[in-house]
Amino acid sequence: LAAGLAREALATAERSATRLGATGDHADRAEALLLVARSAIFAGRPDRASAAAHEASALFSLQHRAGWSSAADALAIECRLLSGRIVEADLDEALAISDQAAATGLREVSVDARLLAADIAAVLHDWDACEAAIALFDEVPLGVVARFRLEHLRAQAFAARGKREAAVQTCIVALDTFADLAAALGGTEMRASVAIHANHLAGLGLRLALDEGDPATVLEWAERHRASALAAPPVQPPEDIELEHQLNELRAALLAVDETARAGQTDREAQSRVAVAQERVRRRVQRTPGRLARNAASVGRELAVSDPDTAWAVFLQSERRQYAVYARGTEIELVELGSLDEMERAAANVAGSVALHLRASARGIDRDPRPILDAAARLDALLFPRFDRTWNRIVVCPVGTAYNLPWGLLPTLRDTHFVLTPSIAAYLRCQRMEPLEQSRVVAVAGPGLDLAEHEVRQVIAAHGAGDVLSGTSADADRVKQVISGADIAHIACHGRFEFESPMFSSLELHGGPMFVHEFERLRPCPRVTVLSACHAGSHTAPAEREILGLSASLVAAGARSVVAATFAVPDSAATVAMMRGIHESLAAGADV
Repeated sequence: LAAGLAREALATAERSATRLGATGDHADRAEALLLVARSAIFAGRPDRASAAAHEASALFSLQHRAGWSSAADALAIECRLLSGRIVEADLDEALAISDQAAATGLREVSVDARLLAADIAAVLHDWDACEAAIALFDEVPLGVVARFRLEHLRAQAFAARGKREAAVQTCIVALDTFADLAAALGGTEMRASVAIHANHLAGLGLRLALDEGDPATVLEWAERHRASALAAPPVQPPEDIELEHQLNELRAALLAVDETARAGQTDREAQSRVAVAQERVRRRVQRTPGRLARNAASVGRELAVSDPDTAWAVFLQSERRQYAVYARGTEIELVELGSLDEMERAAANVAGSVALHLRASARGIDRDPRPILDAAARLDALLFPRFDRTWNRIVVCPVGTAYNLPWGLLPTLRDTHFVLTPSIAAYLRCQRMEPLEQSRVVAVAGPGLDLAEHEVRQVIAAHGAGDVLSGTSADADRVKQVISGADIAHIACHGRFEFESPMFSSLELHGGPMFVHEFERLRPCPRVTVLSACHAGSHTAPAEREILGLSASLVAAGARSVVAATFAVPDSAATVAMMRGIHESLAAGADV
């Protein structure tokens, strides 16, 4: 829970509660149900949390454990708070629960209940009660989750009292603490997930900046609010033979699942091995050393000096409204774009139109592309209403699920050089890398595609020389060895994106898949990677601030540039021709 891995926490707590119930250990089962309720709250399932909290409260009452029963009652109140059904009586009840838990020696329960009382007071705009509730914590050591809740409450109280500077400074100090914490955690998934605890603080700071209306300040807060796990220089993890062994076990289990699925059967034992192997990998990578974090201050000045010929479009969201900061040289403009709901509908329309078109093309049906272009034009009008299109290069910082849009279809970007970046800091770090001079090129062909080998030979022909891996030589171990340190790596294969567990997304190679976890550990990562694979550019945003996916992890691992698709890639002559064109341009010295 402290790491923000809510789904895994909920699954573990549910298993514990079920097993303890089966063995008749009702005392421990009641405590496990408390963890189910807490995990369900973090996982966004208030109904399950409420049911578990009430069941736990009933068990504790039967066991005459008044303090623990109060803890369960506090979680039930928190569920009402999250559902918007809180009343003034809940404030008094939360304070009473805190006092009772303290009297029975349940310090953690007492702390949570008092923070809950402060949260309720904030929702009710009773700032005297809120400040009174949190005043007791001035000299009290708190855990990670409680500390972020406390600092958010303090910042809210300052803002409500008109003390804007104190509120902003509280958010900054707390977020710097978060950055230090995230830097010490192993694995991108864990660093991204722990951001859930800092979301409210980052969101409050961003809202205060928007209220002030200064574009440069908003730009700095937009940077604080996004992809901090990817912004810092990469630190190569140490060799880990045990992790390699666990990834090979996962590969073998997935192959067994795929083979039975192709035969129209279900192998429950193999599916169980996949789940166990994934859990072992997660636990292993969470112990990998982290990275140093980067401060978000003064990003506007850095943009101006980094490349005066580049225009920036940095997107952000606050309270269901969409905003953009357009930066051009030393000019910075803040634009309110409108309702986030409207943006999401327009984006879904574009994505749906492209998906329909691709499915028809796969069946040999010609479709009129105008519906796609019309949908893209409507979305473009919402995202770039006052954007100057005359710039030679445009850098786009999306937010949330917007990473998965086909940005190249939008009229503003269609005929110019543009790049997507998860954060300003990540882009500037990549730009500081020296441009390629003498290129070592590697091209990899995965199994099950008619034109993959033809495509990779065309890629090598475009550069004049390079290494080709295909057939049995293109297994995960060999590919990792050869593409490590390459200047340009091209991989043509089947891709699989796992929306629920994005770090287990993979590229299909001979002998089994190569996972995102493995790309993160390349030494060093290829400077430029072109992924000719379905959905290899797709991402999820588990905690709003961060993104997880293959191309983002390559950037985090030290890649300068990644080219990847967010949709299906047809195994066709058109794809081969496009990929050859990309590499002919790179060989001639063009920027990615």
